Amino acid sequence: MLAKRMFRAFGVLLGVLCLVMPFGGTASATSVSFTASSLPWSSGPVNICIGGERCGLTDTVTVNVPSQSYIRYVQVNANDNVGNVHDATLQVYVDGTLRGSQDVKQAGSTLIFTIQGLGSQIVFRSVRSGNSAGDETVLTDIQVVNS
Repeated sequence: MLAKRMFRAFGVLLGVLCLVMPFGGTASATSVSFTASSLPWSSGPVNICIGGERCGLTDTVTVNVPSQSYIRYVQVNANDNVGNVHDATLQVYVDGTLRGSQDVKQAGSTLIFTIQGLGSQIVFRSVRSGNSAGDETVLTDIQVVNS
């Protein structure tokens, strides 16, 4: 009898939790964000894993720069030495427009994206080459250069 009441109470509690907690079928990704008060700007040494399954929910890195700053180029040190698949491409968006994409080497390399235009937000996104699915990229330094 006691077990039956406890089971019923557990069922009620579970039902209430399902109403209160967001048990959806999709996870929302997060973004790591930086604010550059002036240009040129450097993140300094960082170790940020984005994209893919092994980087948790971190999907993008965003750098906010002063409104409508001239951005000559963006330089990123990155590697694809995460997991068993090494097929990452790093995409760079400025104010929502794709401005470039480059292959990320497993051993790491310096990637330079020429922008030569105005912008206020730079977003880095890691995808699998030739596919919209994610693949992991580790960013170890980000620089935004204006001259």
